[in-house]
Amino acid sequence: MRPSTRVTTGIATVALATIGVLAAPSLSAQAAQPTGTLTIVNQVPVATTSVFTFALSPSSATGQASASITGAGSVSLPFASTSALSITEALPASFGPVTISCLLNGGATGVVSGSRVSAVRISPNKTTTCTFTQTALPVAVNAALAFSPTHLAHLGSDTTQTWSVTNPNSFPVKITALEDSRLGSLGTTTCAAGKTLAAGASCGGSFTVFLAQPAGGTANSTFTASVVSDAGTSASVTKSATLTFLTQSSSLIVTKTASPSTLPKAGGWTTLTVSALNIGNLPITLGDFNDTQLGQMDYSSSCHAGTVLQPGQSCSFDSSWWYSSPTGASMSSTVWNIGQTSSGTWVLGEGSSLLTFN
Repeated sequence: MRPSTRVTTGIATVALATIGVLAAPSLSAQAAQPTGTLTIVNQVPVATTSVFTFALSPSSATGQASASITGAGSVSLPFASTSALSITEALPASFGPVTISCLLNGGATGVVSGSRVSAVRISPNKTTTCTFTQTALPVAVNAALAFSPTHLAHLGSDTTQTWSVTNPNSFPVKITALEDSRLGSLGTTTCAAGKTLAAGASCGGSFTVFLAQPAGGTANSTFTASVVSDAGTSASVTKSATLTFLTQSSSLIVTKTASPSTLPKAGGWTTLTVSALNIGNLPITLGDFNDTQLGQMDYSSSCHAGTVLQPGQSCSFDSSWWYSSPTGASMSSTVWNIGQTSSGTWVLGEGSSLLTFN
């Protein structure tokens, strides 16, 4: 106990106690200001794995300057009280204009401009919900289908089929199907269903196939390519090409003879003579000579693909072959040539030979 001091006056004696001074509380000891909550809700047209990023200014109470949501979902962050929060979305590829609405206590808040909303209000102990409703950009796809040659012998010819698919969009798309009307699903190691095509990129393939249509006439072949974007928008395109199967024309005569035409069963040599004659009114440029048994026959420098036969003109060539038939069965084969007249018309000439054995 501290000693007191007494002061004597003419009236009374007063004891003065030592006066204690109370310090004011420090600012750090004051209660923290309550925060509000920002909830961002992302809505997408279909399920997607695209990542949507939202830039935040000012940062959240925990220091986050951005938030990300994969596909549809939401995220909540604490914020100090403000009336100047802005949220800017970075739109993923294949997504278009976004609709934004922000609500606080049932009332609208914020000013929307494109993919940004500003002047969003955050109140203590309240939740401000900003909903971003995404839209998908339209998708296009291009495709091509071609055959070479397009005119085939009705008994069968080789042709090379070439196909391709192109992404004309400004964003990537995924191939979902590549279908051929005759062969079913098409694909290569670099171009098949499941592969992603970058913006403006193309891919495709080609193969050689033997086709026949004994009755002749035309046949259509179609190729369909289908794609889908990350936003879930799909597109398909179908391309068609026509094949013409030629039968014997009235202007190109092709013959094939065997000499001798009868051989022993054990085998023997025969000479095959193939000739082509233009009995039409226009010049004919010959194509390759092909045989149902021997394949391509290109044995002459004066009667082969590229030879031009004027009306009434012919050419021929010989080749020798060894044949045998232990069972004695006869052998028949046909040679043909597909030529083109000077007017662009395709013509077929074909001739057969028969070998017998004894």
